Amino acid sequence: MIPAEVRAAQRALGRYQPTPTQSQSPALPIQSTSSTDVEAVLVEILDADRVDIIGVLPPHCVDRLVELHALRETAEGRGSLPSHVRYVTPARDRVTLYRQPGVLGTLVQRWITGVAGLRNWLEPRTTDPNRSRRLEIFQFDDMFLDCVVYSVRDGVERAAILSQLPILTSGQVRPATAISTVVASRMSTTQINDLKTYIRLLLSQATPLTQRQIRCSSTENRRIGGPFVPAIRRVAAYGRLAVDDVEPVAVVAICANTASGPCVLLKPRNLKNSRDDFRKLSLVSERILIEDMSQYSRGSIDGDHEKALDDLWMAANQPEPFLIPEESFRKAAQRELFVTCGLDVVSDRLSLKGTCVLDREDEATHLGFYVFRLDLLRSTGVDELKEVQAWNPELTLVPIADLYSTPIRPRLNRLLTRKQDWLVDHVFSTQ
Repeated sequence: MIPAEVRAAQRALGRYQPTPTQSQSPALPIQSTSSTDVEAVLVEILDADRVDIIGVLPPHCVDRLVELHALRETAEGRGSLPSHVRYVTPARDRVTLYRQPGVLGTLVQRWITGVAGLRNWLEPRTTDPNRSRRLEIFQFDDMFLDCVVYSVRDGVERAAILSQLPILTSGQVRPATAISTVVASRMSTTQINDLKTYIRLLLSQATPLTQRQIRCSSTENRRIGGPFVPAIRRVAAYGRLAVDDVEPVAVVAICANTASGPCVLLKPRNLKNSRDDFRKLSLVSERILIEDMSQYSRGSIDGDHEKALDDLWMAANQPEPFLIPEESFRKAAQRELFVTCGLDVVSDRLSLKGTCVLDREDEATHLGFYVFRLDLLRSTGVDELKEVQAWNPELTLVPIADLYSTPIRPRLNRLLTRKQDWLVDHVFSTQ
């Protein structure tokens, strides 16, 4: 029996956008859909009192969880979320061994998407230090790329394995084919009892994977709209802000030449891909994590935030002032280019156009931007624009000449509107 919300999701979201043919771009991933078995497991996650997820949650499943949650909000006026989720995934150090020179690599991309997707969905940004956490992330010292889901609702236990199949491309199958690339396998009652024991033992050996961000000082950034000085103030848990924090952000203007003239790709911001500025259009952006300062964190970084800051400062040879290096902004930009666009680009392709500071209108915190430009490659053999559009059909391609026209300007976020002249002159201009 397929749950009603699954049938509704399939009707509302099952429309398939065909990918380009092989002659246009031979390496595009084929559109993935979900089988009813996979959808049923995802619905159980939404309905659960508590959930344990072991391994690497497939990117498609992260997207579908957000979509199903949004459908419920629309249909019922409310959206259910699991009360407590524990995500236990391979250790960051294990996964990054598979990073390819200059780019992220497929395995690292999948791992990042699982961690970031669950975090954005379950842990919205807040300035309340006492807000309880719905999501806990742990890491274990081994490689396991499947995904085991154990859920409990009203005392009823369920468990399933979600396996990500190898990604097919349009060179191997018909371009209009939409198939499930995730397979679900149910576990028996006996297996569930064994799994509960295993999870308890695994958690006793796992360590917390604390997603931590760098916060900058407002003292050096008093002139709103002026250049951003990334002077480090503190290390903080992801999404947790304090008064006068400046949140450092890497921003990328993704530009492409088209028959309609120069264009820019904008991201419609929603719960699935962002933590604020919902229902607005923005450039691609990402916050700076402590991992982005890997040149200073190859040794041990303490779990305590204040001690972690001192560890970074010592590893950087006690600099004064202590600034976030440009390389860290580039790493954050590379990470988000994959998550949002499916692009795995080398750092040198990102052209730094400038920096600026803006305040948040609704709270006493600020945003510090490093703004890069990426020009997409377009040729008969390689067309990155089509690859990006196939990866993420939600992205909006806008002619730069029309960006600030009457129909579009009200939909733009704060950076695009408040820094319009600077962006037009220094970022979107090719002069």
